[in-house]
Amino acid sequence: VPWLLHRTPSLFEQPHHFKPERFLGDNRPKPYSFIPFASGPRVCPGQHFGETEAILCLAILAQKFSLRLRQGHKVEPHCRLTLRPKGGLPVTLHRRGASSQ
Repeated sequence: VPWLLHRTPSLFEQPHHFKPERFLGDNRPKPYSFIPFASGPRVCPGQHFGETEAILCLAILAQKFSLRLRQGHKVEPHCRLTLRPKGGLPVTLHRRGASSQ
């Protein structure tokens, strides 16, 4: 079912194209229109593996790179349910241990 649901033109513009920006900002899919691991008794057996793999990839990136706030960007707090930076947080990646940055 998720395979068909995720390729429905009425839910996703150009469903057969790789467009990760469709999940950003106001473009986010309607609730329950994107269920990559399904749910209930037929949940994907690889869900926990996939989530663990994503965390591992982020940990490896954090070991090899440092994040730096884009030069000249001023962080303005934006109060929602949690406090977050207004307009996002533009950062650049820098390889750890590199002599020329």
